Amino acid sequence: MKIGFNALCFHQMKFEDVIDFASKNGFSQIEVVCSPKDTIGLHHIDVEDIDEKSAGKIKELLKKKGVSISCLSHYANILMPFEEDEDYHISYLSKVISAAAELGVDKVSTFTGSIPGISIQENINIFAEKIWPLLTKAKSLNVKVMLENTPLIGMSGPGGNFAYSPELWDMIFTKLPDENLGLNYDPSHLFWLGADYMLFLKLFSDRIFQVQAKDAEILVERLRMTGILSGNWFRYRIPGYGSIDWRKFISSLYEAGYDDVLIIENEDSVWSGDIEKIGRGLLLGKKFIKNFVI
Repeated sequence: MKIGFNALCFHQMKFEDVIDFASKNGFSQIEVVCSPKDTIGLHHIDVEDIDEKSAGKIKELLKKKGVSISCLSHYANILMPFEEDEDYHISYLSKVISAAAELGVDKVSTFTGSIPGISIQENINIFAEKIWPLLTKAKSLNVKVMLENTPLIGMSGPGGNFAYSPELWDMIFTKLPDENLGLNYDPSHLFWLGADYMLFLKLFSDRIFQVQAKDAEILVERLRMTGILSGNWFRYRIPGYGSIDWRKFISSLYEAGYDDVLIIENEDSVWSGDIEKIGRGLLLGKKFIKNFVI
């Protein structure tokens, strides 16, 4: 099993410097978040300006440094319009899929999004209608599409990403049985939501295309004061500094047949801020989970 990281934490760094950090510190893969220029603005790879020549330069750099891209990602509420363009994010996700194919990357990650004020089933029906042409395109390009499982509380209303629980995954995959659609599985969200992050490794083993290694810590005293609706009674941590049982979790991944990459996602407030601290956080997480992988 390989160890990598999500490059979003290094949004202020040039792509070449991110690859250099990965290479020098033993990370074999990175997840690259590709945001539109006119939204939140993370442009390690500009998918709207990718062609054979620019892709060739990126692949040459990656080969030289011994690093590969695990997936390209577009994280947004893709069911909601941007400005007045109803399908802006769907169209952009299509460009991410095309860029992945050009770069030889076999996975793309996104959110389902969510439309406030309508039922979950209605959301799933709309998502299925919009995503189906992209699944067909992705399959033709040998690219898999993954859904990341954060609920995104507060993003365009409560639950800005409805693919956050095993019950909802089952509803999504029933509506969209395409084997090319799967999960970018993050145990930290299931943990703080009170779901069993271990149980579903077996139930959805054929749908887990990538695993994000992020921990979570319950702030018990805060929870007692605020209750669960406050949203600030937990925090994300690097692996080993929260409550995820990584020994058992990684062992169960192997048992379920997963032997790909663990992508460390540094959203830890203790190890954030300047580039040096972010890097140290990634290295601490890598040092910890390396004990359990071969």
